[in-house]
Amino acid sequence: MEDVARKRSVRDGLRSWVRQDTPSHTSSEPSQVDHLHAAAVVDLALRVAELAVQAGAVTSEATSFALTVTSAYGLAADVDVTWTSVTISYHRRGRAEPITGFRGVRKRNTNYTTLAQLTHLIDEIGEGGLDLEEAREKLDALYDNIRPYRGWVICLGQAVLGAGVAAILGGRAVEMGFAALANALLFIVQLRLARTQLSVFFIQAVGAAVPTAMAVGIMHMRSLQEGWFYSVSPSLIVASGIVSLLAGVGVVAAARDAMDGNLITATARAFDAVLQTSGIVVGVSVTLWIGFKLGVAGYIAPTGGYASPSALQIVWACLIAIGVGFGFQLGLRAFPYAAILAALGFGVYQYSFEWIGNAPGAAALGALVVGFLAQIMTGRTRIPLIALVTTGVVAMMPGSSLYRGLYELTSSFSGPISVQAQISLAQAIMIGLALAAGSSFGAQIARPLGLPSARLFRISTLRALNRSNRQTTNTEATGS
Repeated sequence: MEDVARKRSVRDGLRSWVRQDTPSHTSSEPSQVDHLHAAAVVDLALRVAELAVQAGAVTSEATSFALTVTSAYGLAADVDVTWTSVTISYHRRGRAEPITGFRGVRKRNTNYTTLAQLTHLIDEIGEGGLDLEEAREKLDALYDNIRPYRGWVICLGQAVLGAGVAAILGGRAVEMGFAALANALLFIVQLRLARTQLSVFFIQAVGAAVPTAMAVGIMHMRSLQEGWFYSVSPSLIVASGIVSLLAGVGVVAAARDAMDGNLITATARAFDAVLQTSGIVVGVSVTLWIGFKLGVAGYIAPTGGYASPSALQIVWACLIAIGVGFGFQLGLRAFPYAAILAALGFGVYQYSFEWIGNAPGAAALGALVVGFLAQIMTGRTRIPLIALVTTGVVAMMPGSSLYRGLYELTSSFSGPISVQAQISLAQAIMIGLALAAGSSFGAQIARPLGLPSARLFRISTLRALNRSNRQTTNTEATGS
């Protein structure tokens, strides 16, 4: 008998040394949350997530916002956020009917100022600084908040963006002026078309046709060899317009959603990005084809890349980020951070190009730096991560490569597609994917360093994401 007991003791000792003891858990008591209170919390969380998606947040951020709201007000709820809808369900363990809410996301207007204000509201809720009624009133104020910048300010920002892209590609003052004018006209045309409820594909196509039509006109003047038009490069004008259109495509957000595991939303964003980019392709190609049919002689700059690395190029990258920031309603407090990220990212891209040997690799490295630093900044400043990343990488968008590929593709419509067209288009696609992957990877590896400062925000979000509906009753066992 003693031998059996000794063997069992040895066996138990070895098992405890090899295996980790499972702490005992007891189910938490049934929720006594009032039905009306629970319904109000679910409604608040629904509207928070809906506004976040509308303003441009990625799915993981919108989900965290909703989970923080429900956890702060005493609910353990399930949250499902996609690009087009938000669903929240509060289950009460079968002792009462669950409370489930649904809201459809019917419009999306990127507004990073609203997103930043919403982030601060969630911080207040997570820290317990607002009761439910105060939180609802503040959220109502955010819904009624108008865009912070007037149309002429955004138009001026787009002009600065166009001039910056032309300069960063080696353009002179006259080409910068044409690019600024083309981007301003592009913004006005797109603003008018957006009010007609036209599909985004056609809005992108018509927008791309604006700078391309201006470039075709310059090509015609160059063919006459009269006046100072002969020294103007039409490719820089089109490239600046393409960069402006690509900035709102959302490839970075799609990659972020995919890496966060939100595959449904990532697929929807990716398809939307393909649709918008296809609109750009159609607009540029059709306009060039019409010009060729009208007998306009084609001229294109011999170089499709950036000018030689210099400090001035980095300054233009900062101005590009500022111009894009106005278009995305970025708050004034965030502009210095966006400019710093753009300068560092583009500097890394330019000076690593010779070492790496190809544009996609250099773009990925520059975007990785932007994503890494943006994640750290957003954890301390509460500026939306997607805002910092988008403005930080826009100077590296492949506008010139895409235009060259489309130009060569249009020129070879009557025969087989040229090898150079295939190379240029493939390079543009690779640069876009490199920017998305690099920025997302950089943000992920820096995520432990950029957590929000609000302790309850972190704890409640992680607890809700893990669906921790049980309480540990033996903390000593857990610690051991």
